[in-house]
Amino acid sequence: MYIVGFHFDLYRKTTGTKSVLQDYSWWIELVKNIANQADNFEIRCWSDEPEAIATGQKFGMQLENIETTELVFQGSISEVFLEHIYEDGFDENGGLKCFTINFYQGEELLFHSGHYGTELYVLLKTEEEVHKLEQWSKQYPIISRVDRYEEL
Repeated sequence: MYIVGFHFDLYRKTTGTKSVLQDYSWWIELVKNIANQADNFEIRCWSDEPEAIATGQKFGMQLENIETTELVFQGSISEVFLEHIYEDGFDENGGLKCFTINFYQGEELLFHSGHYGTELYVLLKTEEEVHKLEQWSKQYPIISRVDRYEEL
């Protein structure tokens, strides 16, 4: 198993502590590629994020979370959910509305988008998949570095 992490240089800051990237086109394309392998999602958000909460409630069900103060929602991935994320998943400043979105295949994590998409990693099974993802990332100047870690 390989963990592939992405790093970015081009941020557009907004008010508060939320960092927003200048471009999320790569994020949408990556989600489109990963989502067809996944069957369920997890959204983690804060109590002051009504749009993320509404998405979680609309497409999933809330789970009890005794580890953090985040609200946690899980649900099945559907075309309607994905269209919502692509078309209405971003706020007026261009940043992701959801603090964290994870995609799973069963219990296996495939994709983690944390801190509004600024901390992102993908889990892959083969060296060939890693190489393809590294090559794919080169078309997006906002991705400054791709790191790979082999899970032992």
